[in-house]
Amino acid sequence: MGQPTNLPATLPNLPTVKSQDQLKQALQLFDSTKFNILVPAAMNFSSPMHKVAFELVFINPEVDAKNNGPDIYSTDGGKTFTFHAKAANKIAGAAGINWNDSKAEEVQYDTGGRVNTVQHQVMWSIKRPNGTTRSGVTTGSYNYAEDSARFGKAQADSRRHFALQLAESNAKYRAIFDALEMLPRQLKREDFAKPFVVPCIIEDISDMIKDDPEMKRMVVAHSLGITDQIYGPQTQQREAKVDPNLIQGARAEVVDDPKPGVTVAAGGELKFDLKTETGYKDSWALKSTDERDAELKRLLTVKAVEFPAGTIFGELAVARQVDALWYYNGLPAPDKKAPFPWEKGGQA
Repeated sequence: MGQPTNLPATLPNLPTVKSQDQLKQALQLFDSTKFNILVPAAMNFSSPMHKVAFELVFINPEVDAKNNGPDIYSTDGGKTFTFHAKAANKIAGAAGINWNDSKAEEVQYDTGGRVNTVQHQVMWSIKRPNGTTRSGVTTGSYNYAEDSARFGKAQADSRRHFALQLAESNAKYRAIFDALEMLPRQLKREDFAKPFVVPCIIEDISDMIKDDPEMKRMVVAHSLGITDQIYGPQTQQREAKVDPNLIQGARAEVVDDPKPGVTVAAGGELKFDLKTETGYKDSWALKSTDERDAELKRLLTVKAVEFPAGTIFGELAVARQVDALWYYNGLPAPDKKAPFPWEKGGQA
C-alpha cells in the first residue's frame, strides 16, 4: 500500500533538527528559488532540551490596482512590497516571538482632547536553540498629522479613535523585524508567492526523563493541570521557587478524574484508557522516543501502510509522534482473504 494521503494536520512533512549536521541536511530540502528561507545556516545547539522545527507560512501575494492586498502593499508604485501587520504577525507566531510587556510611553492630545501622537513600547523575547533567550525593546508610534497626509482627513479622523492600538501595532510590527533578523522588510511581489520557511525553537525533554518514571509522571501532571491533585495543593507555588526534581508534596487520597481517558488513583498513580484519544496519547507521551518508534514500526506492519517519505519520526516533537501513533492505531487492518478449504479455518 502506498503512502497515505490523509495524514493529520499535526504531522507535516517538515524537519526538526537538533544538531548542526542535521540543520545542514534539512536546509538542502528547500530550494531558495521556491522558498523564502528565514533559517540561518548555523546555530548553536548546546542545549539538549531544545530543537529547531521548521514551519511554513503562506502569504497572499494578491493586490488590487492600487498595489494593496490583504497581506502585502507597496509604497513605491509596485516595484517592491512589504507586509501588512496581519501578515507579519503570521510569521511572528510561527517563530514563537513572546510579547512580555506592552505599554504606551507618551500620549499627546490637542486642545479638544483628541490624540495627536502616541509613543508605544513593547518588550519581546525569542528562544534560541542553545537554551538562552534573545530579548529586546522596540518603540512604535502614531502621528495624526502623518496619518492625514497619507490617508486623507476623513480616513485619518476615523483611525484616530484607535490611535493607541495603532501605535501598539506599529511597535509590534517593528519588533518583528528586530527579532527576526533574516526577515526582509521588502520583496518583489512574486517572492511573496513562495512559502516562508520559519525556524521555531521547541522544548523536548523526553530524552532527559526517559529513564526517570517520577519525572515522566511530573511532566504529564503539569501538562494536564493536575499537579495539586498528585503532589499537594501548594505544589504550584513551590514550583516557582524550587527545582521540580526536589518537589515531594503529599499525594491526595481522593482525586477527581483530570479529563476523559486519564484517571488518578489514590497514591497519585496515573491510569490511562487506551481506547480513548486522550488516554492513548498521554500514555505514549510518557514513554521514550525509542519505545514510540518501535510501536510505530509495529503499527505500520499491522496496518500495511508506510510512513511519509522524508520524515524522520524520531526527530518530530513528542506531540507529533503521539499524533502519528494515534492516527495509525485507528486505521483499519487490511482485509484478510478467506482461507482455502484445505487450510485451517476453511470449510471442506
